[in-house]
Amino acid sequence: MPNHKTLAIATLVLVVYSLSQHNSVFAEAEQEQLQASQLKWEQLRASCAGNYSYTVTTLSFTGYRTTTTITMRDNKVHQRKYEAFAGAPRVQLPLKPGAKPPVVKPLKNWTETHAKLGTHKEGAKPQTLDILYELATKIVKRDLAPHEKRYVRFFKNGLLKSCFTIDTRIADDAPINGVSINSITPSSK
Repeated sequence: MPNHKTLAIATLVLVVYSLSQHNSVFAEAEQEQLQASQLKWEQLRASCAGNYSYTVTTLSFTGYRTTTTITMRDNKVHQRKYEAFAGAPRVQLPLKPGAKPPVVKPLKNWTETHAKLGTHKEGAKPQTLDILYELATKIVKRDLAPHEKRYVRFFKNGLLKSCFTIDTRIADDAPINGVSINSITPSSK
């Protein structure tokens, strides 16, 4: 008859095996969703002739936030615009009828085009959505470390919204490793 230590080890092995099977099935589902999303993206890219923009926003628990908008022409990076903001302005609530909330001016902003693309260190990298889909594919295919958690989300229209990992050992403002998009806007040119 097995002792308690042997039973505990056997139970632990079964739990770990079960979790790895569950994670494997979950990762396969994420890969399938991402492939379907990429097909939708390829159709949209063709319909707008590679002319689109997307926005990436970062937000800190202190209220500091940044926004980077990448604009494409013929599926090549045409422009990168960056804005950084301090915390939200103090607004006296409720606002008087017809009053508008105060305009928040950026602490820092710049726009890059042509040869200047990628010259600033701040902001999201000037990349096409095709490159972001490639990065997302690598993320969903990779095994996670015990201290990592993966997030994969899609917009209502099926396009990729986010695919990243975070280190669960970091409590506040854990850096994300991967893709996080706030909006995708096709344009005619």
